[in-house]
Amino acid sequence: MNAGLFLSVKDLMVLAGIQNYDAARKEHAYIRLSLCKDAKQPIVNKRIAKRKLTISEYCKYMGLEFIEIWRFLRGKQPHPDVPEKTGE
Repeated sequence: MNAGLFLSVKDLMVLAGIQNYDAARKEHAYIRLSLCKDAKQPIVNKRIAKRKLTISEYCKYMGLEFIEIWRFLRGKQPHPDVPEKTGE
């Protein structure tokens, strides 16, 4: 992942260490569906429950630090909105 706010299935494969694309796709869909249930959104059809998953939503769902995940996905680059800590 080079840029963007959304977590792709391939990003999820890297984060979760999932080797199989279909397994990662199902996990991605399950998280999106769970987020709709948590928000009390009406789910008319599971296939269209929530089309996108942001990195922030994923971090909140999994209980992870956003900055750590952001840097990991971007090859340890700092988040543009957070100044990088200098050695004190």
